[in-house]
Amino acid sequence: MDGRLRADFHTHTGFSDGRGSMGQLVEAARERRLDAIAITDHDVLGGARWAYGWARHQDRLAAAGEAPGITIIAGVEISSFITRRGKPDIIHMQLLGVDPFDSGLVALCEDLRRRRIEQLHHRLEHVRSIGFELDPEATARILEKAFWGKQEIARELVLKGDFEGVDAAYHAIWDCYDPSDDIDAYVPAHLAIETGHACGAISLIAHPLRDETTRRLIPLDDVEERLDLLQDMGLDGAECFYSAFLISDCLALEGIARTRGLVVSCGSDHHDYARRNRLSITCSDGLNYGHRTNVLEALGINIRG
Repeated sequence: MDGRLRADFHTHTGFSDGRGSMGQLVEAARERRLDAIAITDHDVLGGARWAYGWARHQDRLAAAGEAPGITIIAGVEISSFITRRGKPDIIHMQLLGVDPFDSGLVALCEDLRRRRIEQLHHRLEHVRSIGFELDPEATARILEKAFWGKQEIARELVLKGDFEGVDAAYHAIWDCYDPSDDIDAYVPAHLAIETGHACGAISLIAHPLRDETTRRLIPLDDVEERLDLLQDMGLDGAECFYSAFLISDCLALEGIARTRGLVVSCGSDHHDYARRNRLSITCSDGLNYGHRTNVLEALGINIRG
């Protein structure tokens, strides 16, 4: 396989909380000269099913002797948690190479959708409890189209006239919100890993340096603790090269992962097609580190012959 392979194994689409069409994603990936991408929407399988169909089409092209295009891997990012030091630690588990029609995976994602709706109701109740009220139409929009809900609720209150800007609304609402109240919206990490393995996928922890509650970085010792717990559950790899991490941290994560025999991945966490320059940027120094990963090897994919 070519040593300069360019890949991005962490992208989102409009099927979850991303923006734009699948065609826009492929166009953007081609513009960035990527060899492979993975679609890893949060807890939903629409993008993965599209990628699954794309892969079947690529196989037919190869069988006919035609040059296939970019490799697109079907994946999903599962909202999960582990218990660490006696407390829930929210993490995101990526499953790459999934069968998006597998009954176990479908059931897991349907359960997560139910949990997310309950989470949105809980967040709307929090807004009411601190003295703000949304009209029935706004509430319906949140429950129908919002994914996480926090940003959308803040925007609705700006439109209502309660705040002048989204940032002010966001902090007024959510700085006094206890994120531990959301734990029921997540599934145990071992369930995500087991479900992924059952449908032929590999399991990785996404952005392992990040605290999903505060969005701040955690010490490397805490990362090692996470990996200890997850490897006991069958974890396959870690997203070592990530768009918001310093290169020094990425290289440290890579060393930890390789020492443990884990698959090394890289991802931009791309959401917005209006910001195409982010796609393929898998480290904060602006470079793509796809050539340092072994995700494709773990999935049995050789795109360079």
